[in-house]
Amino acid sequence: MKKLFFLCVSVFTLTLFYNSASGQFEASPNAVGESFQQVFDRFGTAYPLRHVGLSSVDPPQMTRGFNTTVFQTCLAGDDFELYFERGSGFHTSDTDADFNNQTNGINPAANQQIACEVFTQLSAFIHSGIDSTHATRVRIWFRSMEDALDEDDDNLLDNEAQAINVLAFASSFYSLSLNFNDSLNNVIDGLVWQTLQTGQDPYPTFAPGLAVTPNSLCPFFHGYIAFNFFNPDFANNWFNGLNLGSNGFQFDLFSVLLHEATHCLGFNSLVKSDGTAGFGPGYECISRYDKLIRDSTDTQFIFSPDDIDCNWYDNELALDSLDLAPDVMLNCAQAPVIHAMGIPLSLYAPPDFEGGSSLSHIGRDCNTGAMPCAAGMFPFFVMDESDATGEIVRIYQPEERDILCQLGYNLDMFFGDVPTLNQCTYNDTCHTIVVGGVNDGYLNGEYTYTVLGAVVFSAPNVADSIAGILDNDFNAVGFTCLTIVQGDGILTANYDGNGIADSLSYDPSVDGLNILSYIPVGSDGSLGNLTYVFIYAMGANCTAYGCSVLSNGDFENAVQNPPQHVIADCWSRLMGPDGV
Repeated sequence: MKKLFFLCVSVFTLTLFYNSASGQFEASPNAVGESFQQVFDRFGTAYPLRHVGLSSVDPPQMTRGFNTTVFQTCLAGDDFELYFERGSGFHTSDTDADFNNQTNGINPAANQQIACEVFTQLSAFIHSGIDSTHATRVRIWFRSMEDALDEDDDNLLDNEAQAINVLAFASSFYSLSLNFNDSLNNVIDGLVWQTLQTGQDPYPTFAPGLAVTPNSLCPFFHGYIAFNFFNPDFANNWFNGLNLGSNGFQFDLFSVLLHEATHCLGFNSLVKSDGTAGFGPGYECISRYDKLIRDSTDTQFIFSPDDIDCNWYDNELALDSLDLAPDVMLNCAQAPVIHAMGIPLSLYAPPDFEGGSSLSHIGRDCNTGAMPCAAGMFPFFVMDESDATGEIVRIYQPEERDILCQLGYNLDMFFGDVPTLNQCTYNDTCHTIVVGGVNDGYLNGEYTYTVLGAVVFSAPNVADSIAGILDNDFNAVGFTCLTIVQGDGILTANYDGNGIADSLSYDPSVDGLNILSYIPVGSDGSLGNLTYVFIYAMGANCTAYGCSVLSNGDFENAVQNPPQHVIADCWSRLMGPDGV
């Protein structure tokens, strides 16, 4: 979230409720069980899957009740695909009327050019797992801020954005299992992170695409960005040039956009003011970024795991409330820190905790000294908590690059370009081995891991043609932290002396959907994302079909017990309720 100067911002409850999809969208099989029927943004807003899905027509569209949004797109480098909706300020059809006439000569074409350039530079900077075919790209949704803040999508000009002193906000979407086993504060990575690391779209592994006539699948967004062109205090104060400096009275759109894009990469905390974390009851979790945060004395991490054998699950907050919100404004001595380039870097921690901002930014006034990368002679951090008119901050400082490396990214030695005033060369290599996990056992609405009767699930198991769970993971040599998320049974794995395994067996004791989870491990010990294994256990004489709501829903197999009664075998719920 990029804020205007040092204005305090309360927790956003960003809501998005669309009417039932009609016309081009049809009901389709649900996500896996009840766990994955929605995604979240970093502010805690839940989005039903159909609210973040596109049609597969050209140009791509989204139906909202009686309104249809037609998107313009941009391929930004090898990794990103940008979607600009009408009213975002980046759609070339946008006019001043789209922003309640608060702008004076909006220039969406210039804005769109900057967006494409920022993400093109990020794509060149990040060595992702996306291969040369580019069949998968990260899809970023450029939204209307009025729409993003509004619960009623048919009333987009009710002036909510005009009253908010925020330049922009952004988030990756997050998907995770409902908490069935009381495991709290597991580490979660966003779908932007997962797509970049694995080179594969996560959505088909936990939800089918929306059904579109004729029977084709449509994509989902991995993250979004919304800019505020509604607030009259700065609606006309945006500098949207690529290679010229600001006139001193404008906000640099390039700088703010790079800041928000970095939030999409996972540079953000999921901690709330009371020390809890995540997206609400049943979805408690922390971010990979949260695992890097230390207390103000630099003596301990603010989250510590209960299980010494797995530091990715069951993390507890281990600090005083003053570390979340110091009692004195700009009290740098009380601010939590992150180690960057071997030096503690103070985070933004105002006395009144700001959801979405506190801990998710670098404290500008608490970190001074030499900054070798400067854009337009402004040696600040891209991820400062504030921005001011006339500032051009288009380059990651080495400390910021180091934090991104610690988040699991493998980054280039060079960033930016001379014409855009942001070229920088870094001295330290980013040795991170990119490791990412891809969910197993469910793909495009079909269960691929099923067990019948007393059969034990094993992976790998050549005889049953069950692929190893690591086969679709990126740069994984083994896994750790194997656990049962949903269901019950006997779970075993062969761990070596370092706590790493490469095979498992599972004997489910209950029919229906069973969910396991694990963390893939790279050859250098790097940890990937929380990865799920979906196993559907069936009773004897049952067959599960991915397009069915019930297992054995056609009653092909039944017994008489006693003779005067007919009882269906394995008539259990296979999918969740119809529709995504």
